[in-house]
Amino acid sequence: MKTLQFICIIILLAIISGCTSQAQSTGEILKNDEQRQEIMTAISNDDKMMDEMMGHMMKSDHAMQMMEGHQGMMGRMMSNRQMMMNMMAKDTVMASRMMNDMMAMMEKDSTMCNMMGGIMMENEHMRNMMQNMGKADGMMSQKQQGGMKKEQSLTCSMHGNGNQ
Repeated sequence: MKTLQFICIIILLAIISGCTSQAQSTGEILKNDEQRQEIMTAISNDDKMMDEMMGHMMKSDHAMQMMEGHQGMMGRMMSNRQMMMNMMAKDTVMASRMMNDMMAMMEKDSTMCNMMGGIMMENEHMRNMMQNMGKADGMMSQKQQGGMKKEQSLTCSMHGNGNQ
């Protein structure tokens, strides 16, 4: 009987010590490839957790540098027009930052400036908006106020080419 009690006590102590072992630290969990993959999959498949992760990434300089350096991801994001429109509608600060960055790029690069001018002229809404802004600011000549045509090109006045 004492042997049976002794064995039961040993088993009970083994169970208790197994239950009270220290939990793994975050670093230890992330070192395990399988656990790390499960965590990343769980985050990416959950809307709330993914929003939280994106928030953390946007606040991290390191994460932003990594995203900028990842051409495949950036190209995929930029090629998905609807996703970009949704992101810009949800985050006006990001949209403003992107527009300011694009304007700065156009100021530095006449080729980019001319390309963007051409793209805007192809879009009827943008063309009409630019025409109305030019009239309001008195920037357009009488000839130009007669109406910009889709076929006209808009060259970059910042780089000495002037409007045609």
